[in-house]
Amino acid sequence: MERTILRTTVRTQQQKRCVLDTKFKKQPTAKDKHDVSPTKGHIPINTHRNKINPDSLKQAKLLVEKAIKEKKVFAIQGYYPYIRSGLKRRGWVEKNIHKIRRQHDDDDDDDPEGICDLMSRLLHDQDPNFVWASTHDSLSRHLLKNDQIIINHYPKSVFTTKVGLCLNLRNLHWFADADPNSFSPRGYRLAVKEEKQEFIEDFRLTAACSILKLVSREGKNMPNRRDVKKEITAALLLKYNKTAKPLVTSVPVQIIKTALKACKQYLNTSEHEDIDWKLGSTNTITEDQWKEFLHGYYQVIHEDVIINEAENYVSQCQDILQKLKAVNPQLDIEGERNIWIVKPGASSRGRGITCIDHLEEALKFVDCDPLFISDGKLVVQKYIERPLLIYGTKFDVRQWFVVTDWNPLTIWNYKECYLRFSSQPFSLKELHSSIHLCNHSIQKHCKISQSRHPQLPKENMWFKNQFQDYLQMIGATNAWKEIIEPGMKAAIIHALQCSQDRVVGRKNSFQFYGADFMFGENFQPWLIEINACPAMSLSTSVNSKLCIRVQEDILRLILDRKQDADAYVGAFELIYKQPAVKIPQHDSKQLLVKGSAIKKPLQTSPFMTNEKNQTYKGCIAKVERNPCLLNRAKTTATWKEIKVGRETSPSKKVEVTVLPTIKQGLEKRKGVNQYQLPKLCAHEKTITRKDPERTKKEAFGPKKLANMDSGHLQVIGQLAKKQNPGSLTSSLGKGPSSLAYQMCTSGKTNKVMRINK
Repeated sequence: MERTILRTTVRTQQQKRCVLDTKFKKQPTAKDKHDVSPTKGHIPINTHRNKINPDSLKQAKLLVEKAIKEKKVFAIQGYYPYIRSGLKRRGWVEKNIHKIRRQHDDDDDDDPEGICDLMSRLLHDQDPNFVWASTHDSLSRHLLKNDQIIINHYPKSVFTTKVGLCLNLRNLHWFADADPNSFSPRGYRLAVKEEKQEFIEDFRLTAACSILKLVSREGKNMPNRRDVKKEITAALLLKYNKTAKPLVTSVPVQIIKTALKACKQYLNTSEHEDIDWKLGSTNTITEDQWKEFLHGYYQVIHEDVIINEAENYVSQCQDILQKLKAVNPQLDIEGERNIWIVKPGASSRGRGITCIDHLEEALKFVDCDPLFISDGKLVVQKYIERPLLIYGTKFDVRQWFVVTDWNPLTIWNYKECYLRFSSQPFSLKELHSSIHLCNHSIQKHCKISQSRHPQLPKENMWFKNQFQDYLQMIGATNAWKEIIEPGMKAAIIHALQCSQDRVVGRKNSFQFYGADFMFGENFQPWLIEINACPAMSLSTSVNSKLCIRVQEDILRLILDRKQDADAYVGAFELIYKQPAVKIPQHDSKQLLVKGSAIKKPLQTSPFMTNEKNQTYKGCIAKVERNPCLLNRAKTTATWKEIKVGRETSPSKKVEVTVLPTIKQGLEKRKGVNQYQLPKLCAHEKTITRKDPERTKKEAFGPKKLANMDSGHLQVIGQLAKKQNPGSLTSSLGKGPSSLAYQMCTSGKTNKVMRINK
């Protein structure tokens, strides 16, 4: 059995190989040569190469030499035909950095002789002077190190991610006098324990504010909403059918009391009145009370259940809400359903974004997905429940801007922008992405609802002037110039100010960004996110016109303005340029600390007479420091080592001796005090020679010598420099490598010490 199975498997494998061989040996037809795979869409460059024309080669060499001399060599990664055509019109030559090129990039019609291909091959070893790439990661390190190359990306644009923008805006108070909660919805990182707890507390507080809003708006009408007949039928159903679920038509008034208590605590914390509270005090709300409150909150908001005795708390709720408006700038956009939007931290085009209105749903993201916990790339942001609508449909605005320098920070805003609509009418009862996300990459897959207003475009996009006409129609003529446009500019400036320290600046660099804004009912703009690589696809008639214009204006801003400061920059306008900040040059290999030693003040010697001390002070005043004067250091002897009979201070009974050679040299010099050395202490120390053979020759054995401090040796060394070379050494010792001196401990005994260098 085993042999037969093996034979059949071998035969089948051999048959498959033969079939594959015949497929590969099949000759391609003319149709196959020109056929291109629709998925890849690439054609090898070798298939387009023809025989080189000598005239074309000569012309290509001349153009390449001119481009290298004028520094006009560029390279492009990705499909940017209008950047390429704009550079070629300015006399730039392209260096093709792709091994394969796409079919729609083929410009054989404009270049029938293949000069562009020849110039690209001639520039093989030449670095480009301008590089346009789709992402910063696609750039090589070699290009980034060369500061002379113009690149369209900065490394580490931290504010272009949801996590980076959320963290950087918290540090705005260090850079500007502005509150980030006044122009960007608050957000938290769910994977971080501290921020997760902050989100839970914020969700509870927002639910409490929602109860106050509901009571202040419909508190007086809640008794009229009570359906008595429905309650009676539900009670009868429970009486005869015990398995039936009880019908909840009302919740106790305790939910309003808990909401008022939570809001009062928030006001106290904002005014720092909660410092004296103790843990476990009656002012705090327990976890069980919060669970009971949220259970009742979901019933009131999502199931339209009424609150008992709500009409008695209308005035209190209105008073607390007025106080909360002064503290919480996002109170008007919160609404009553407490919706939050969960975003993956590093995704784009609306991928992975979901809306939630229950606390448990948000916490499931962290508990279920370990990747979000390890990376921390999960942000939950407050959803704008009361946005500005156009014909009952939600929209957002894509605003472009360019940063040309980070020190000084220079921001150029583009005057043109466009609106993006959702395909479904706005509603908070459903949380589908087709209603709440306006990204074109999501809406292009959704069918337009038949209930949407007919005045809205089928392409789901508007120009800025169409939006201005709508504002004028609803009576908000000055809303764009006075509220919307200044608010968007201020939000962009603040977002970049707080990120300036974390962005790595580079010379000859710029970057093109796209900011997404939504608006409240009072036309106030809210910054949602900033994209590092905004889409330049020509998907609709609106963005196709604008994308072509903005790419041409970028070249005017970056290249034309570099040659002429007054050059036309299109629709770009300078909105911010801070003063240049001087950053000290630092290099870890060349760190050096410079300073000067602290010198002790000179003191008079206790061994000199008053007349000598006065002359000594005079020398100090004239900055004539005598090298022969010496302050005796503290003696190393202790009171126990002092001989019996010395009851007074040792400094008073130390005998003074003067070296005879030094005395003779000092007497010759006029105006210099005699140098006096105190008698050494009785404490002695044994000094031995390390070289025994040299010890025998010189007859120098181990002897007990008196202790000396560095002061004596300094004086002798200074005297040796002052006197003639060899005079002091000849009188005190033999040879230039040794110095000997004789010190008398008493009138009769002498001790000799030799100091080897």
